[in-house]
Amino acid sequence: SLTVSLDGVDITAALTRTATDAVGLPPTALTSGPHQLSATIADVAGNTTTVTSGFHVDTVPPVVTTVSPTANQVLGSATVAVAVSYSDNHELNLDSFRAMIDGVAVPIVVDADSASGSMSGLVDGPHLLTLSIADRAGNVRTTPTAFSTDTGGPQIAVVTPPNGVLLNLLNPELLVTFEDGQGLDLSSLRIRVNGADRTADFTRTTTEARATLADALPEGVNTIAVEIRDQASNLGAASSSFTLDVTAPSVTVRAPIANAFLND
Repeated sequence: SLTVSLDGVDITAALTRTATDAVGLPPTALTSGPHQLSATIADVAGNTTTVTSGFHVDTVPPVVTTVSPTANQVLGSATVAVAVSYSDNHELNLDSFRAMIDGVAVPIVVDADSASGSMSGLVDGPHLLTLSIADRAGNVRTTPTAFSTDTGGPQIAVVTPPNGVLLNLLNPELLVTFEDGQGLDLSSLRIRVNGADRTADFTRTTTEARATLADALPEGVNTIAVEIRDQASNLGAASSSFTLDVTAPSVTVRAPIANAFLND
């Protein structure tokens, strides 16, 4: 007299029955969402009992979004703030949330739809943030985000003319070199000659900028000031002061005077 129905459809024939239970699988795969199982049985005296059980099928893992740091971001601090948002089509298991940087747990505050925290003391270089959370059905979503920290400024130098040099020309070649282990923001390069921005006059590559200015520099002391930032906005700066002198020295013969006749 046992009758078992799933979502109103009789599935009794799909079950293997014994004197104390009935076990089996639904004849067709269940869709994601709510379902109801109902069972009715009678004893030999004709008394019947019906029980129902509601449940959910959820095969979709949660959605986890890394708010910060963003993918491949270069940060200029050894302390990194972590911000996360998450959601699920049914219900999350908030106790399952984990945030790890390079395998070390990040101290985190977990809310209903987001989490935040920070980790200090990161060394310069690449790092990996790994986030994971499960829903109540046990589906797990893991999201990795690669980022880097860079707390040191880029290296930049005025190679020519070197600081303190004396030159006898007014159009010397100007050469600036720059580098950074984790990448430069080349658009931030600024080259000022005697206070005027002359960056546009330089031919630039990823490691240097050089120019021979069309307009002659003035005689006397000239200064080149240069700066550039890396991908973490750390600033590198340098300068060179040099002297240009193309005026020949003057010589005066004081004695004997020109065209003089001498008798000794």
